Amino acid sequence: GAEATYEWHFGDGNTSTLESPSHLYSEVGIYNVLLITTTKDGCIDSVFKTVETQSVAKIVIPNAFTPNLNGPIGGSVGSGGLNDIFYPLTEGITSFTMDIYNRWGELIFHSDQVGIGWDGYYKGTLCKQDVYVYKIKADFLDGESKVIVGDVTLIR
Repeated sequence: GAEATYEWHFGDGNTSTLESPSHLYSEVGIYNVLLITTTKDGCIDSVFKTVETQSVAKIVIPNAFTPNLNGPIGGSVGSGGLNDIFYPLTEGITSFTMDIYNRWGELIFHSDQVGIGWDGYYKGTLCKQDVYVYKIKADFLDGESKVIVGDVTLIR
């Protein structure tokens, strides 16, 4: 005879007929999940469970970087070497701004795009080896906002 069948309803309009599916919800919320199983003998059973999804938002900020010495490369992540651009690693972010200041409080870099960081240059000139202050504001998928202030060392 045939094997058992599985009919999953994830509560967000998505379904699956796999025995053990994985499902990623696109929004934080509470979902009603239903599983209907039919055995090979035609017996039907179901189980219902409410699940609450959590935000996986995170932001990880390095404390040092080594700019490319051959000239400005722009701040696009992946455009340079391993540690050429200062930027936070983010997940679950809806909006993002980052400002970099020198020790005199002068704004020398601004980004409002995830994946665009500072390449260590200001007005086309490599900044000197020093400690710089960053201010990062991030809005997360769950609606939370965070402002993080810290410092990064430019090493050359």
